[in-house]
Formats: sequence, C-alpha cells, structure tokens
Amino acid sequence: MSNESTTATNGRISAVKKNDYGFYAFRIGDAWYNAGKKFDFEKGDVIEFYFYLKDEKWKTVKGDIRKLDVVPAPAAAADKASPKGAYTSTRDDYWSKKGERDVMVVEPRITYLAATKLAIALADLCISNGTLGLEKAKQADKLGIILAFVDEQVNRIATSAMNATVVTNPPAEAVAPAAATVAAVEDDPEKWA
Repeated sequence: MSNESTTATNGRISAVKKNDYGFYAFRIGDAWYNAGKKFDFEKGDVIEFYFYLKDEKWKTVKGDIRKLDVVPAPAAAADKASPKGAYTSTRDDYWSKKGERDVMVVEPRITYLAATKLAIALADLCISNGTLGLEKAKQADKLGIILAFVDEQVNRIATSAMNATVVTNPPAEAVAPAAATVAAVEDDPEKWA
C-alpha cells in the first residue's frame, strides 16, 4: 500500500450502504467508495477525502474523511435559477439591449437614409428649376456639383433631425389657441364650408 498513489476528491454523498460484515461504502456521483468500519456520515453530507485503487478496481478511502460546511444558496439565487426567472431576465435583457441598439445604430441609419432621399429630391427640384447653377458648368463637372450639393444637404438635414427635440406633451398654452379655433368652427355651421 505504500507505493499506491492517492487521489483527493470531494462531493455530496448520494447513498450509504453497510454490508453484513460491518464495512461501509458510500456513493458520490457515479462512483462507490469503500470506507471501512468507521463511517459517521449520512446521505446528503458533503465530504472531502483521499482514496486509492485497491486491487486496481476498488476505490478505498485512505486516511480521515472530513465533513465540509456547505452554505445553502440564498433564496434569490434559487429564483434566478428557475426557468421562468431566467426567461424573464433574458427577455428583459433582450429588450434593453435592443433599445440601446436602436438608439445608437438603427435610428441614425433611418435618419441618414431619409435625409439622403430628401436631399436627392431637393437636388432634382433645383436641377429642374435651374437654381443649382448647372447651366454654366462644364459637362464633366456637373456630377461633382450635384454630389457635393446632395452631401451638403444630407449633412444639414440629418444633423438638424438628430438634434431636434420631440415634444410629446406640449404646454397647455400652445394647444389652447388651436383647440379654441376648432371649437369655434365646430359650433358655427356657417363656418363649416
């Protein structure tokens, strides 16, 4: 036994057996260990010990077995481990990250594309009215002038759109005059036409 190597292990006891001769065996995970005649532990205890292979197949405890103090997980951790809690947490994380991505990536892209479309329409209007000054330009320079105009307008439109503040609840004094005008028209049938 002096040349046999020992291995340290630990785990929760899932089963304990005592044979007809008074020898104990216990199970941790899928493995059974022989403990000898002195064994003061029971199912559910978490222990630490050394063992060796006796006759190259029997896992036999060598030395003392030490019981480990295991603190049970707090209730909050158990709630997080539940499938419903995990789903809710994952779902909330998804929507939170999606909102952040929308603000940082999607909204600027939409704004840029809308500004580009508006700038091209504005360039088309300026070309058709002759206000872009293409008549005096050389044929080779016309495309450059149009692209520079579109780029300038895209930057102007997109910047003003991104810096705009949206008023979701306008002050009452801003709404009152319009509401009074609508009410006056609705009350007077002669003004309907």
